[in-house]
Amino acid sequence: MNTETSTSPPSDYTLGWDTGTSKSKVIIHVERDGEILHHDECNVHNKKSRDKLIAELADLGCDEETVTAELLAIASEARPQAKPKQESAARQADDPLSQMPDSVVRDANEILRECPNLLEQAYRDAQQVGIVGEELTVMTLYLSGVSRLLSKPLSVIVQGSSSSGKSYVVERVAELFPPEAKIVVQQMTPQALFYLPDGALEHKLIIAGERSRIEDDSTAEATRALREMLSSGVLRKMIPVKGADGRMTTEVIESRGPIAYIESTTLGTIFDEDLNRCVLIHTDESEAQTRRILQAEAVRASRDNSDAIYRQYAIQRLLKPYTVLIPFAEDLARLLPAERVECRRAFSHIKSCISASALLHQQQRTMTDGCIVACENDYAATYTLLSKPMTESVGSGVSVVAKEYWEWIASKYGRDKPFCVQDLLNFEDCPKGRERSYSIVQELGNQNCLRVVDMQGSKKKYHKLARHPDDAASPLPEPEILFS
Repeated sequence: MNTETSTSPPSDYTLGWDTGTSKSKVIIHVERDGEILHHDECNVHNKKSRDKLIAELADLGCDEETVTAELLAIASEARPQAKPKQESAARQADDPLSQMPDSVVRDANEILRECPNLLEQAYRDAQQVGIVGEELTVMTLYLSGVSRLLSKPLSVIVQGSSSSGKSYVVERVAELFPPEAKIVVQQMTPQALFYLPDGALEHKLIIAGERSRIEDDSTAEATRALREMLSSGVLRKMIPVKGADGRMTTEVIESRGPIAYIESTTLGTIFDEDLNRCVLIHTDESEAQTRRILQAEAVRASRDNSDAIYRQYAIQRLLKPYTVLIPFAEDLARLLPAERVECRRAFSHIKSCISASALLHQQQRTMTDGCIVACENDYAATYTLLSKPMTESVGSGVSVVAKEYWEWIASKYGRDKPFCVQDLLNFEDCPKGRERSYSIVQELGNQNCLRVVDMQGSKKKYHKLARHPDDAASPLPEPEILFS
């Protein structure tokens, strides 16, 4: 691909091109801050086609004069008989790191070699871009981004109430990854993943927006392609195509990954097919955390955070993809509970997290036959980050928010007094709104912390207290036990 970068201050974007399906057309690709604004064919040798594209990009905030000049330059370079220069494209793949200041790259290399806990370093840099609290959430999201370089990346769903800061923390962590490592989107259509340029998804971190609030069969169908990409790392689709002779033939469209994936949601219930492919974590919904976020946002607006961002850009660009060996994987498998089928998918998440930690510390780990060897520190980090999520998904634990809500319910109702969600909402001090209350009560019911009671003459489901949320133990063995 040939790429020109705009220098116009009002329109910070990248405009690139590659050969199209015919001699007269080229593919124009426009991206801003890692987000794809436009990707389509255009006949740059035709004024009418150019003017149409210029108008479309102007509506997206691109400078008309700059776009016009760039398209004319492309038209001059992309002559009908010209062929893409693969050597030039290969050189451009190395440009991001080579274009960074030597001092920044040296500092990043030193950090990768000497810093014993690079997750803590990432959290300190995240604080520089406005994050406070949420330490485990930030580290988990960061490791998910690092895992994009693995053959089996780690994907995460951040769950929380509306305005709890879930989107905020995802956006701030995303700032630590360079544009070429991520794709930031607010919405994906069911077919979108199939029609990206070849290789556009390989080893990318996909930052999605808020999950659809509608959970029905049509939504499940819309996310099927995403589920397949997360599971197998590749998408293939057969489509009918009319040839030049008018005859219909079948072509196979292939979109290759793998991808790491992050999204947020307010929903209490998520499709099992989607949920078991991701690690579910929760935001801190406490009043104290809200106050910290407000103060941090105010400070962020008054200081320069570019050092932290550039440092992390350099760190990510220095990381190389490797195969990671986990010598203690068999011992870990024997110690995990096998009573629930969810443990099969959970083990994959655990291995991905261990591998991502080892990959991040690649300059400090032992190498065997070109592979990184994970160590006890990598499992210790995984235990810290995934112990609670695994308790909820594989064990019978609940989120901190649900535990606090259960304790509030206990202050209102005794063990044998039934109630419904509307009864809870009628209290003036109800800690959550309607939607979140229903989702938390469902979470507590799923984990047998509340029991459904059928009330004669009523269509509503009532609940009463049963098991205390603190009764659940983590399914992950403690590091001391695993390595004893």
